Amino acid sequence: MKRVIVLALSIILIAGCSAHRASNAEKLQQASRSSESKLVHKRSSAKKETKAVSYHQLSKVDRDKVFFRFKATQDSSEATSGTNGQGDSPCFVDMEITNKTEKKVTLDTSKILLYESQQDPEKPAVSKILTIAPGKSKMVERIFDNMNPQYFVGGGTFIYLSNEFPLAYTYMAFKGNGSTSDSLKNKEAIEHNREAEEVASGDEADDESGSQKSAKYTSQQLALLAQIFGQQDRSDVVVKDTLSSLRDSTITYSADTNTTGNSSVGTPLSYEEYRVSGDTLMIMHPAGQGSDAWSGDVNLNEALHAVFVQNGALAHLVLSSMQAE
Repeated sequence: MKRVIVLALSIILIAGCSAHRASNAEKLQQASRSSESKLVHKRSSAKKETKAVSYHQLSKVDRDKVFFRFKATQDSSEATSGTNGQGDSPCFVDMEITNKTEKKVTLDTSKILLYESQQDPEKPAVSKILTIAPGKSKMVERIFDNMNPQYFVGGGTFIYLSNEFPLAYTYMAFKGNGSTSDSLKNKEAIEHNREAEEVASGDEADDESGSQKSAKYTSQQLALLAQIFGQQDRSDVVVKDTLSSLRDSTITYSADTNTTGNSSVGTPLSYEEYRVSGDTLMIMHPAGQGSDAWSGDVNLNEALHAVFVQNGALAHLVLSSMQAE
């Protein structure tokens, strides 16, 4: 009987050890499978990790997904006394970049330039490397500083490295939220840059004498100058006051060529014709509505400076409300 009991106990003990060994083996297998799964996950994550790509090395499709915004602001704290008692107020430019690609994008801010035809590019005031993660934005304050306001009412382009990589036009960068990458498709901005290119290249003779244009301007700017200086006694013209009176009016203008056209405003109608001859802006006031015909002229370079540099902020506001016929 004792032998039977001992034999039974031995069988139970052996079965228990066998089950324990089987349980340990299963645990080891599970741990091994879990470790392999984590290793595969890590490898997969490593493959998915995005690599940084320089902006100019992106494909055209991806470059179109990197969105730029340039906002120009006139810095009144930097104003210096100028002629006619007015101050020159330069502009500074803030830049924002939004990356809508699936890649990390890097940019060297020292390679972002402000280009205007026939001039050396303006270099930025900030030099650093930016890395923008997918779906993120970065702001660079005062990337351009102490800039002439003239840049933002005429033709110019923010570029990266060269003209091969345009970022946005400078035209009306002071208005609203600034000039964005969308400006490269804006018809008005494209037209202003085309006009500025033609003026700068000197493809057209400005009159029969063959003298060349010495200043850069657009038809819209000339039309505004004609209204400001379209008075018989130009010694009475106070540019700031005239701009202020035009601020709530809508000037309409029409350009026959880059150097000739007309503008009108108000009731009774103030209608002026203009023509550029070398460094002179000639203004013709036809007879009508009780006024006699007369003509006069003003130095173009001085007029441009007095309006768009010394009174840039006001001039920008008036330009933004003007309408082409």
